Amino acid sequence: MTDITSIFGGAYEPNKYVEPPEVQLADAMRAAGLDPPSNIRIDGQLHRFSTKGRKRDDSGWYVGVIKLTLFSTLKCSVNSHLTS
Repeated sequence: MTDITSIFGGAYEPNKYVEPPEVQLADAMRAAGLDPPSNIRIDGQLHRFSTKGRKRDDSGWYVGVIKLTLFSTLKCSVNSHLTS
């Protein structure tokens, strides 16, 4: 019998643990140099947040949906695909 594991990148492994979308989004924001908001909601709505820790600063924003999440500030924009 032929060994086809090399075609699929190796032997089958069950799904590994994947962080919830809220955690993935917060990690992506940190990787982009932003402090994420303390309460991230994945609800398809636009949410504004402070990027500098000041209450009046709401230049950051994100829209969280399960298949695609966008976040941005006035200085940078990042599209991040999260897994669920």
